Order: sequence, then structure tokens, then C-alpha cells
Amino acid sequence: YPNYTRQQLYESLSSVTLTSAPGSNYSYSDMGMSLLGDILASKAGMPYEQLVIDNILNVLGMNSTRITLSDNTLLSRLALGHVNGTEIPITSVSFVNPPPLAPAGSLRSSASDMVKYLSANTGLIKTVLDDAMQDSHKIRLYTNQSYRGYDQYVGLGWFTTTNFGSQIIWHNGGVYGYNAFAGFNPTTQRGVVLLASTSIQDIPVADVGFGPLNRFSIMIWDLLLS
Repeated sequence: YPNYTRQQLYESLSSVTLTSAPGSNYSYSDMGMSLLGDILASKAGMPYEQLVIDNILNVLGMNSTRITLSDNTLLSRLALGHVNGTEIPITSVSFVNPPPLAPAGSLRSSASDMVKYLSANTGLIKTVLDDAMQDSHKIRLYTNQSYRGYDQYVGLGWFTTTNFGSQIIWHNGGVYGYNAFAGFNPTTQRGVVLLASTSIQDIPVADVGFGPLNRFSIMIWDLLLS
């Protein structure tokens, strides 16, 4: 897996068979996000990480967010992940996602940087990214998933869980030894970032977006909706 190549990514596409017309049914795809990121990087003529740095991270002042932790200061601040209560070695963290799959989830960040990102998405700070961010929030397709009276839709990278009286826009993720959640309410302009240096099986912060399903998620939803 650490040695997975861009050539393998594109070779694997030859065996993919679409089961429905594009845009007609929802299906979450890490491979799709990887492919999209590679296409954008190819179009821009630069590596994917540099594309994100130039167009998003530098604009928002997110200086603690990178894929490659070549800066010793950033590397020294990295919280090592855990699986079943056991710390994973730094060598495992280095290969959370190989470069061809980086767009599907390889950015390392900090809570303070993610607050900057959510602040821009909620409109609390104004940047040249405003129009693009607002467009990414728009509901595009129903996911056919519902949770305790809330329906889940997908936009451009963001999920929207709503009962059409209130809504939370969010995304989550989990890789080996880590899982995370970032969500906000565009009406109240409140946002929450949850970062756990442990697998989703141990502390499932990534599950918060699916709705107020347990005491922890109810607390987060109350905070965002009140």
C-alpha cells in the first residue's frame, strides 16, 4: 500500500464498471476523490499538495496544514495515532496515504488551522474563496440515508444533514490510527472541529455528522444548533 503508484491508480480504472449513470445515484468513493485531485493537479501543472497550498492554505493562513511534514517543527508537533490503545510508529503515519491517494485524505492539520477553515466556510472571515466555498455547500444529491428524522445529502465534498428546519454541513474521515470530524451551521455560524489520534473503533468522533445518535453527538448537535 505505501508503494501504490499513480500508474496503478489509472490502470485500476480499466476494470471499473459503472452500475448507474453518473449523477443519478450516490456512492462515496475515495478513489473518485483521488482521481479528481490528480486531474486538478495535472491541469494546474503542479503537485497536488502545492496546488492546495497555493490556492487554499496560503489564502487562509493555514501554516500548520500539510501533507508532507518536511518541516521538523511540524513533524515534532505531530500527535502519533493509536489503534486499540497502542501507539503506532511514526513510519506508519508517514504512509497513511501514498501520493496517488493523497486527495482522499492525507492532509495533517491542527485544531487552530481547521478553525480558520470553518470560519471561512461560515463567512466569519472573508476571502477570495467565498464564492467557491458557498458553491461547495449546495445540496447536489440525496444519499438515501436518514438518521432520526434528519436526511443526509451531499454537495461538493460536504455532507448536509438536515430536517429542513435546521442543518449541519460537515465532513469526516478516518485513516489508520486517526479519525476526525469538522462541521458547522451556516445559520448560527457555529462550527466544531474534533480531532482524535486514535482509530474510529476506539473513539468514533467521525460519526458525529450522522446525527444526534448518542450522548456525545447530541451534545455537539445542541452546540451547533442552539
